Amino acid sequence: MKKLIKIVVIISFLFPFYKLSAQETFNLKYKFEKGKTYLYRTISISEMSMDINGQEMSSKGESRTKTRMEIADISNEKIEIITSLDSMYSKYSNSMGGEDNIRNGEEYVGKKSKLIYSTLGKKLGIIEIDKSTNEMGMPVAPRGALFIQLSEKPVKIGDEWNVANTDTNKFGEAGMSINKNEIIYKVEGKETKNGIEYLRISMKSNSKSEGSMSQGGMNAVSEGKAKTTGTILFDLSKGVIYSFDTESEGSNSTTYVEQNRTMPMTSKSKSTTILIEK
Repeated sequence: MKKLIKIVVIISFLFPFYKLSAQETFNLKYKFEKGKTYLYRTISISEMSMDINGQEMSSKGESRTKTRMEIADISNEKIEIITSLDSMYSKYSNSMGGEDNIRNGEEYVGKKSKLIYSTLGKKLGIIEIDKSTNEMGMPVAPRGALFIQLSEKPVKIGDEWNVANTDTNKFGEAGMSINKNEIIYKVEGKETKNGIEYLRISMKSNSKSEGSMSQGGMNAVSEGKAKTTGTILFDLSKGVIYSFDTESEGSNSTTYVEQNRTMPMTSKSKSTTILIEK
């Protein structure tokens, strides 16, 4: 009897370590198919508050977009994607009253960009196929595809990996904007929906931006920061993101040099993106 109890105690002691060693691991990699088109629907809501000459102006908005990702080429090293917006709708209201500002994205819809990523989702290059400007005539950065940068190593539930990147974009007629971003991804678990297995991944990011521009003979400098949290569902069999939910809070200040005037701004937003066709 004592011998049996001893065996049970040993098994009980070893079981957690066996369970840990037997935990499933995942080799994450995008598996897009060449020639296929993937469509994503994004719904966003946002709030913004701005101080203009001591007077606070706030606005609320909502937008709906459909992003097209055409897989032009794929190899063991990289993925080439032609991306564009199929549709866009936005509506914004402000505290000053008046009619809502409603737009259908005429300056964005159909404008194509070629994006080049590694098979782990690291951005390698971007080519602007169709030049685009907004309603003020300012250049608009090419629209991105739906990617996160995956871990280079196999991961299991509870594992984290860090990503740091810096993006440089055109800002105004003659200016540049630099955005630095640090992201932590964590594997939270695995779940099944409609017979499909997904890996649930959380993300936390902190970003800082700074830039200078010249527009209409007026010079300005800006700086900002933002925090974002999110949840991603990654389709393990197809090797694509199925959905991506985010919440962000940020602040920004723009100083107009000649006028010695600074306009601070704060913002909040929530968005949900889901794969609607593949």
